Amino acid sequence: MNTLLLSVPSGFQYQQVIHSHGWFHLKPHTWDSDTQSLGYVVQLSDLSVWHVTIQPATNGLTAELDGGTIDLTPARRTEIESRIRWMLRLDEDLTAFYAMCADQPKLAHAARLGAGRVLRCASLWEDLGRSLMTTNTTWTLTKRMVARLVDTWGAAHTANEEWRAFPSPETLAAVDEADLKAAGLGYRADYLLKNAQAVASGAFDLESLRYSTESDAEIRKRLLSLRGVGDYVAGTLMILLGRYTNVPVDTEARAAVSKAFFDGQTVTDKQVKETLAIYQPYSALALYCLNTEETT
Repeated sequence: MNTLLLSVPSGFQYQQVIHSHGWFHLKPHTWDSDTQSLGYVVQLSDLSVWHVTIQPATNGLTAELDGGTIDLTPARRTEIESRIRWMLRLDEDLTAFYAMCADQPKLAHAARLGAGRVLRCASLWEDLGRSLMTTNTTWTLTKRMVARLVDTWGAAHTANEEWRAFPSPETLAAVDEADLKAAGLGYRADYLLKNAQAVASGAFDLESLRYSTESDAEIRKRLLSLRGVGDYVAGTLMILLGRYTNVPVDTEARAAVSKAFFDGQTVTDKQVKETLAIYQPYSALALYCLNTEETT
């Protein structure tokens, strides 16, 4: 077993990241509340598959790396560390956001609780795939669809067949749409397949958006050109890219704004966006932090 020691930024709160939203409930993430362990399966650029177990440590975080029969080369170690740091947003600077929160009574708790780092996957492709599985459905069905994708088409660990990564765009690009529908994806099968084909062929360089210097408006326009990506999914992906100007409105967003600003009264999508506009350019991040509570 190989171990990484990961440094964390000042004020970093491990559990706040894990519980920032429901991603930790979706395969190939796993969460053990007793040991505070976040498990994950990642397929690297050389196609090797690794199981990672992340835990809090005295001076940051530790990550146990299990490659089965695969050797941990320096290049693989570097890539895994980069993926973990991206996933937990360990290199994101929230100083300006916390400074804004200090002047906003409803967000004054954010810095103290270490809120604002929203868990993401090791690739934007996986975040896109998961996000598409959240549209017009229940959370139970989202978990089921993602699990079927991972269990059926995910690349397996060499020592444990149950450890599978989220399927790559190259893998899904070759899957028949009927098989995706049979896995319970419904109309989302077409969206996932067409996007996988666009990414696998190089027609859409999805991962380049992680480091793009384009404006939020330009990034949003590019995301909206993807099959099945509307305002909600685009807004979700922008948050995961560290861009917070566009608020993705769903039932939970309406409930949070209703509770915080309208004494529980019903609110419209327009009211949600207009209300959170006072927090620009961090409106979407502010939404995540409105109801943040202490974690243990």
